[in-house]
Amino acid sequence: MRTIDDADALKAAMTSARSVAVIGAGFIGLELAAWASQHRLPVTVIEAAERPMARALSAEATGMLRTFHERAGVRFLCNTSVTAMIGRQGAVDGLTTADGEQIAADLVVVGIGAVPNIELAVAAGLKVADGVLVDARLVTSDPAISAIGDCARFPCKYAASGDARIESVQNVADQGRTVASRMLGRPTAPYTSVPWFWSIQGEHKLQIAGLTQPHDTAIVKRAADGRGASVLCFRDDRFIGAETINQQRDHMASRKLLNVEHSLTPEEASTLGFSLADYAKRMSM
Repeated sequence: MRTIDDADALKAAMTSARSVAVIGAGFIGLELAAWASQHRLPVTVIEAAERPMARALSAEATGMLRTFHERAGVRFLCNTSVTAMIGRQGAVDGLTTADGEQIAADLVVVGIGAVPNIELAVAAGLKVADGVLVDARLVTSDPAISAIGDCARFPCKYAASGDARIESVQNVADQGRTVASRMLGRPTAPYTSVPWFWSIQGEHKLQIAGLTQPHDTAIVKRAADGRGASVLCFRDDRFIGAETINQQRDHMASRKLLNVEHSLTPEEASTLGFSLADYAKRMSM
């Protein structure tokens, strides 16, 4: 999965698929696996890491999502990789894993991450490093050129490393407004928008506010109905974001908290009966 043509081809292939294999348990992989299971197709997800979405989510959040997917019929094979595709007459009908297991599948989708398109930036002589390097106002090493979106690596106070390249709709939209305002001659502050993401996986909505990886403390607040939870993530005792599953109010509250100077502490979050939404309301008053 890389382009809109890939998406169109997948949509057409889904109508005749009998079994599905997904290589990569990231956002694309799990969204596709959920779709396949909802349409009663046998689906196996193969992931090289020890758990799904390991690069993006806490172990607590991925554990809950994996349980939801497995209850819907999705099979996971982690800590392994694909060594061969098996096919006949130009069409795939299975694959082999590094463990020697053969999996039947007449539709295989690869979603193992993306690399930024920086060829034009390189040709223009711009500075690059896993993306096009920009300053706090999204200007490249050439002051006449700006870069935004998935390809831009920018200073980011929410990232542990101090900079980030973010692949999300929110990021490109907010960065586009920032650059447009500057091009119109308006006073422009450094780009500091709170990163946030979402993923619809079957009946479940995952939302992330902030950049929660890496973190050293995670506090789980489970919903009373058992269908969701909020994982509050901290680094060096400072609140850095929340991963919520079917918890819209907590997601919105965490975005508000990341915009204020006062930082929620693990001790406060661990208090019996603690409500993230109520806490954020008090802090914003």
